[in-house]
Amino acid sequence: MQRKVTFSWTESTNCTIGRLPAVDGGVLPADRSIKCEYLQRGDPVVYVMYSLAGIAMLSFIVALALLVRLRHEPAVRRGQPLFLSLMAVGGVVSLVPIFLIPGKPTGTSCFAPTVVVVFGFTLTFGCLLLKTYRIYQLLEAARLMHNFALTTKSMAWRLCLLLLIDAVVLVVWGLIARPRPTVVLRDVSGVGLVAMQSCTDGMVSDVFLAGVYLYKLALTLVMCYMAFHTRNMSADYSEGKFMFISSHELLLCSLIIVPLTHTVAANWPGAKYGLQSVGLLLVTSVCILLTLGTKIRL
Repeated sequence: MQRKVTFSWTESTNCTIGRLPAVDGGVLPADRSIKCEYLQRGDPVVYVMYSLAGIAMLSFIVALALLVRLRHEPAVRRGQPLFLSLMAVGGVVSLVPIFLIPGKPTGTSCFAPTVVVVFGFTLTFGCLLLKTYRIYQLLEAARLMHNFALTTKSMAWRLCLLLLIDAVVLVVWGLIARPRPTVVLRDVSGVGLVAMQSCTDGMVSDVFLAGVYLYKLALTLVMCYMAFHTRNMSADYSEGKFMFISSHELLLCSLIIVPLTHTVAANWPGAKYGLQSVGLLLVTSVCILLTLGTKIRL
């Protein structure tokens, strides 16, 4: 998508020579078309990602409905229906940013995508982390011949704690970094300084976002460790090996896609959006398919 750059004299100038554009005999440069600084909703990549995200979200809702219907089946009961359902909800929430990112920068598009991604991640992979932790502790208790009980209520409290940590970090980030649309001057080759709209960024915002990323990465590494040790458990905990696959797939995408969006694709709105969307779709869909799909099949 292109945007037009128009040259004009400022109202305060006293210059009276060559006020016309160059095409009309003046010295004013002719209008130029340059790449738009933000991804417009009419871009083809947006339509593709909207379609894929819509299909994925619909499948998560269908999975949630099936879990509610099959909640009394042994395979679903052993997998803790509450956390399986929360994972489906988290999958839907995680894909909402795909619909929020495109378009002209606004207060909502500068702040909401990060908030939604963080909470969606915790609902989906926080539940997976706690389920992996439960199986890991059961395995350790059996190895050491100790009694161990981790109730649904205690796991729910742990999930609430993870969500509370996210909320505190996001509130602090919002108050200090104050993400909002701003106009900045950027040097465009062959044109000069051009006023462009973008979301507020800076050292403070980057530090907070990097901290959130490292925190989530640490949780992912812990989950990978526990999933590795529980990958061969009995059929009663058949989700163990699928948790192992999901956790390592998440780690792989985190180490590849996230750095690419902030380096190679940082100045290409379409490529950056495509990478972000593919990453969200890939990690969420694989997790939901392997964890919830297996329970529904059983």
